[in-house]
Amino acid sequence: MTDALKKSVDQRLLWAEQNPALCIYPYVTLDTRYSELSSEPVYKTCCCNLDDRTFVPRPGADPFAEIKEQQLNEQWPEACWRCKKEEDHGGASERINGFMGDI
Repeated sequence: MTDALKKSVDQRLLWAEQNPALCIYPYVTLDTRYSELSSEPVYKTCCCNLDDRTFVPRPGADPFAEIKEQQLNEQWPEACWRCKKEEDHGGASERINGFMGDI
């Protein structure tokens, strides 16, 4: 790994560590899926880790408005528990992977 690449990785990881409740996926991704587990058979998700059993989309144009609001208030949204658990155990969650991008 080059010095410039290592510096970029370190900066992104530090930012993610300093902003533990923020995630880019509710801002950049919208995917429609089918689930037998959810009360709604067709639902919108922002990431593959979002728990469709606990996620309730906000009515209107932005289904992730509540998640964004909670993140900005430095709260982990309940439906994002998989990433929190992964990070609490030292793993690279989908949230962290999103910050790393194509590095």
